[in-house]
Amino acid sequence: MRGEDLATENAGREIVFCEAGPNQAMARTQSHKLIVTRKASGENLFFDLREDPLELHNLSGSPEFEHEVQRLKAAIASWRPQKMPERFVDLQAPQIHGPNVPPPGLEHRQAIMEYYRAKMGASSGNGR
Repeated sequence: MRGEDLATENAGREIVFCEAGPNQAMARTQSHKLIVTRKASGENLFFDLREDPLELHNLSGSPEFEHEVQRLKAAIASWRPQKMPERFVDLQAPQIHGPNVPPPGLEHRQAIMEYYRAKMGASSGNGR
């Protein structure tokens, strides 16, 4: 898909956000990445992308980065609702336009789910 190269100096935004279900969110800048987990057993992940571009060393508990971790947590909290629905879709987010990109809104989701259920059932041979 076409999109913006978020690694460039002029990417147009300081922080990029994403979420994985109701319990995990990410905030990424050019130099740092924070992944927060709302589950009690989950540990937050924080990476210094300049020193660790492969994200091998979790620095979430490091006093050196405490200020940046708190700043990114606050950014996530202001971006994301406090009480998450089962699935959160930011319908105000900029959209990529292309023939393989669905329109904004949720109307297409049921058709997509049915398509993948049929494909998964056909590949497993059990029809589920």
